[in-house]
Amino acid sequence: MARIFLQLFTRFCEFPNVKLLILSCPEDEILKSFKSTPDKTFVEILLWTDDPTCLRNVKAFLTQHLQMIAERHGLSSSGWPDVDDLEKLTIQASGLFIWAVTGSNYINAWLHIQGKEILKTIHKQFDNKAMEEINTLYCTIFDFSYPKKIQNPWIFETFHRLTGTIMVLRVPMNIRDLSTLMDLQEMPHSDRVDIRKFVENLRTLLVSDLDDVTEETIPRAHKSFFDFITGDHIPKRFCVDIETSNAKLALLCLQHFTLAYPDVHTTH
Repeated sequence: MARIFLQLFTRFCEFPNVKLLILSCPEDEILKSFKSTPDKTFVEILLWTDDPTCLRNVKAFLTQHLQMIAERHGLSSSGWPDVDDLEKLTIQASGLFIWAVTGSNYINAWLHIQGKEILKTIHKQFDNKAMEEINTLYCTIFDFSYPKKIQNPWIFETFHRLTGTIMVLRVPMNIRDLSTLMDLQEMPHSDRVDIRKFVENLRTLLVSDLDDVTEETIPRAHKSFFDFITGDHIPKRFCVDIETSNAKLALLCLQHFTLAYPDVHTTH
């Protein structure tokens, strides 16, 4: 399929009115807009994730990514991951690269904290057929990062403020700039929230690579995670309200503008 599209691209110059829009997942509003056109100028081509080529590519990614994780945690000589491990994860991923990236990074996070003895627990989790759903994987990651015994309201206020801001930023910021923008404190004289540590705790969801989280790291979220965290199927303590997050971000920007230009007066 990829080869076919590459061949088509080379011929697009012959048809200046042809436009190609590629979506990682179907957007209802975009599809509705195109399908409402009166003529037949719109053609929808579905690139199924169960295509053999797609499955092979996901398996190749998992093989390389998990081998890197094994080397990082001194597991190369143990034979992990073996052929069965890779086959199971490939089946679970169902052709979705976002599942492969998130799932393998989740394994890396567990190994970073508890070492190779946690592998049996990880295997049991991924043996659950429900883990094929990306939302189930996201819920599992939340349970890992925020155990139910955590009840401190400020921890969840921090989660909503930071995650909400990352979700609604039009231009992603690195951690240093995000820390300056947010200047997040529980009380006026409290220490500022360590945003680098926050991102590191949720790196499985906000950082796609295996590099160390630094002040230069730019936290980002996949569209599927955005839909998950703003939807109805997530526990209320994690659900992010986009309108509230946009309003709080707007207030933050106004505060910084006022501090930078104290002599500028606004009229209502």
